[in-house]
Amino acid sequence: METKKWWCGIADAHGLESFFALENADGTSLQMRAMANRQRHAVFFTACLDDKGSQAIEGLCKGKKWKEALNKLKEVTELEKSVFFPRQEGAENSWGLIPNERLDPMYSGKAVRKRR
Repeated sequence: METKKWWCGIADAHGLESFFALENADGTSLQMRAMANRQRHAVFFTACLDDKGSQAIEGLCKGKKWKEALNKLKEVTELEKSVFFPRQEGAENSWGLIPNERLDPMYSGKAVRKRR
C-alpha cells in the first residue's frame, strides 16, 4: 500500500507558484498571499498525494515548468478528488480556469517569475 502525504501551495494563472509538504509550510501566510493575488486567480490548496505524484510535481517545479506542474497536480488529484481549498470563496472556479496567463490582468507576455 502506498503512503500518502498532505501537500499545500499556491496555484495561479501562471501555474504552480509554490508546493510544500504541509508540515513544513505556513498555511496562514500562503492563504494570505493567495488572497492578495486573486486578480490572477491565485488559490491556496491542500492536496493528499502519493510519493509518485508528489515527486513528479516536484521534478516539474525544479525544472521551472510551472504550468506543467499545475496540470500534473490537477491530473493526480482529479481521480480521488483529493484537492481542497480551505476558506476561499470562488477558489473552485479559479481552479477550473488556471493555468492561463491571459487571466492575469498585469501580465505583459514576458514570463519573468522567480520562485522560492
